Amino acid sequence: MNTAIFSPSGGSVGIGFAVPATTIQNIVDQLKTTGSVNRGWLGVQAHDFRPEVASSLRRSDVKGAIIADVVVGSPAQRAGFIQGDIVVALNGVEVADSKALTRQVAALKAGQTASFTVFRNGARHTLTATIQKRDLSG
Repeated sequence: MNTAIFSPSGGSVGIGFAVPATTIQNIVDQLKTTGSVNRGWLGVQAHDFRPEVASSLRRSDVKGAIIADVVVGSPAQRAGFIQGDIVVALNGVEVADSKALTRQVAALKAGQTASFTVFRNGARHTLTATIQKRDLSG
């Protein structure tokens, strides 16, 4: 669904912004069923795992999301996430980048347990977190 266009002069310059139809359908279904939207929250700030970072860590693949910060008291902190963890999978599904991680976590329900595959210090680890409802009030 188109949500906005970039138009500095009043005419379209070919730049538009949209929300995927699957996201909208999920939100509409939740609103019809419960009257509110429940988006999962892990409590991390993540960045894309870029080629230069992969090279410095002697890794050939560049997929995943690198954890830049963990919110104190969050599900991520309780699960043992630390700064520098590279999240490569969530419930067995590949995490391509930080945006994918955000979308995949948001699709989970509060109270749901999720399994994260992370690389830390050259080794693969599994961390289990109980997702919380994302507070959208600000």
